[in-house]
Amino acid sequence: MSADSVWDFGDASDLTFHPMLSPQGYLDETLEEFYRLQRLGHFASAEEFFEENLREHIEDPQVLIAYAEHLLEQGNYDALSRMGDDAMRRACDNLVNSDDRLLLTMYWKLIREFTTYYKPYRPRMPLTRRVVVHESISQESPMGTADEREMTSIEDIMDKFRAMVIAKGKDITSTEIKVLGLIYRLCSVTDEPILHVRLREFPSSFHAELYANLLGEGRIWDFRDLCVSSTLEHTFIPEYCGNVRKVYEDWSSTTTDTSATLALLEIIASHLIYKLDGPLAAIINDVEFMIRRCQRLVRLIMENDGGSMKNRPFLKWMLATVQFIDVEGPHNARSYAEQLEAWPGILLPSRRYLLPQYVPERVENPGWKVGDADLLLVGPIRTVLRVSRELGDYDIEAMILKRLIMLLENTAKEFEELCNLQSVMQGDIFGYSKTLASKYLISDTDDLKQDLKSKISGLSDIPYFYDSLSPLDSWTLDVLRDSLGGGSAV
Repeated sequence: MSADSVWDFGDASDLTFHPMLSPQGYLDETLEEFYRLQRLGHFASAEEFFEENLREHIEDPQVLIAYAEHLLEQGNYDALSRMGDDAMRRACDNLVNSDDRLLLTMYWKLIREFTTYYKPYRPRMPLTRRVVVHESISQESPMGTADEREMTSIEDIMDKFRAMVIAKGKDITSTEIKVLGLIYRLCSVTDEPILHVRLREFPSSFHAELYANLLGEGRIWDFRDLCVSSTLEHTFIPEYCGNVRKVYEDWSSTTTDTSATLALLEIIASHLIYKLDGPLAAIINDVEFMIRRCQRLVRLIMENDGGSMKNRPFLKWMLATVQFIDVEGPHNARSYAEQLEAWPGILLPSRRYLLPQYVPERVENPGWKVGDADLLLVGPIRTVLRVSRELGDYDIEAMILKRLIMLLENTAKEFEELCNLQSVMQGDIFGYSKTLASKYLISDTDDLKQDLKSKISGLSDIPYFYDSLSPLDSWTLDVLRDSLGGGSAV
């Protein structure tokens, strides 16, 4: 089994899993169905299917990674943190080829590391090899060959991955696409510049040639994986594909069936959500183009397969539509900041569906400065929220609850639902801490203040939480806790 054959989506115009060569071929059709459910965002159904058909094969490397991908896409960081390294060691023992082992080890380490930026279940791996490796990390899961054991920092993994894919040239697999996507994701959750530096050390032609190869082979779902993993600082479409108009023109000819159309819809809708997070004036032409093209894709899906509307791509499209309607209205972070300009405290910047956070100068609280939005905005968002819960899509549900909070005057219920989703269902402890910081704005009674203070103080009981927190976030929580009535810095 070669590195090329770990897995590949082959004809990427469909939603299924296509191993080029599998030592256990009897699992292929089962994995195809599992991947189909995952790509549609049907996570609750995928979980049930996995337990019934694949759980007993968890030591098969393809099954183990498929399940980890499922949890990652769902936004289930609690379950990811409970996946121990023993299972991966046993899975690697089933691989004879050293390249296979190295690639899976890279992927596994990146998944585990990415999880720590949501749930602090262990010390983080150093980003650079210059950092002294914590003893508990250096002893953690010493898997496989010397090459595998040497990957003790994210920088090490990126260097080995770059060497691997450059040596292979054009024959990059879906597995390697996902590894590259995880590197993009890590860039979005850390301010450390070394990751961006390492990305730019790829040959100047690498990404452009990668895009051309994916387009030539019709691998639209692999391209989707790259696009939705892109970061604010390193967005795949404008850097390597020209612009979103060109991307649409390039790929629209591949949308000959519902699955390919769904992939293109998610690519454009995801890019639209990202674009609408900034000032509209500079990007109005691109935004209007994306809106019209998404409407066309939605019509194609409804005409060809009306039952395919309950899925993640369509939910993202609905979310982008509502965001566009109110992009310059009163229910967004920029408008909120304008309303608080006269207050003495600091309103932290809010982007990418982060709720506003106000840090008081002393104990002042400006309160929640949002009135109820029109039903035209609230109605579709509540529909998307209901469907996301039916699908078990935690990631979309969290985005929708944040958007819904920004549309409502009375938000206590939605704040509690978001806190419960993040802290209990997802295990997104860092996201939960940011929600608690935002909740200060609605804590206007003694009981609410004491409840919020207790929850912020309780974060210090979570192992590794404050060790992994950014200085700004740590300072924010400390100030808020003190303003709510005492308490010293952790």
